[in-house]
Amino acid sequence: MLVILIRTLFIYTFLMLMMRLLGKRQIGELEATELVTALLISEIASLPVTNPEMPVSFALIPMIVIVALEIILSFILVKLPIFRSVLSVRPSVVISKGELNQKELKKQRITTDELICALRQAGAADISEVNYAIVEENGTLTVIPKSDSRPLTARDLGLDLREDGLMHIIISDGHIDLHGLQTVNKSMSWLNGYLKERSISCNDVFLMLADDADHVSIIKKEGAK
Repeated sequence: MLVILIRTLFIYTFLMLMMRLLGKRQIGELEATELVTALLISEIASLPVTNPEMPVSFALIPMIVIVALEIILSFILVKLPIFRSVLSVRPSVVISKGELNQKELKKQRITTDELICALRQAGAADISEVNYAIVEENGTLTVIPKSDSRPLTARDLGLDLREDGLMHIIISDGHIDLHGLQTVNKSMSWLNGYLKERSISCNDVFLMLADDADHVSIIKKEGAK
């Protein structure tokens, strides 16, 4: 058991170092600790399946240790931010006020083609239009355009618009979604009255949506009157 514990700790530490060296662009959407945890657990969990002679406990113990390490590391990162520079990565600014940071770009091993592609996907046609471009901890690129390159908003035009909120499902394929009804603060009596006023049967509704501003959308089933 002690040998298994030592091997698990050694492999976990080794993979953490490897992922730290690879950088956040290779990490993708996961933090280094999360990716290492996912990789190890998936591999260890398959061992008892592929090797019937191996006791299940030989896989359970390492997985418990790995999960415990992930929880402890997450707690440390929250309570002691000073360790984030060691156990995690920091956002990197590759464009600042329209100026390209070539040194940081090379450090992150991002090619100019990749950068321009990411800017296009964010709706920026030119580097000079970008106020900040930041490589986040999960490897994604956040692009903040300059004020004069941003689309006009209602605030810019001095308009006071009411927030509609999110659309929630009230009826799906003739079945009432009580959670959605409760989310928009509506009752069954309101729903029955709304449908009755429009001479619509609940069974004839394929999809009914409502938002916080009392906007309602109804799509009837095909063939329904």
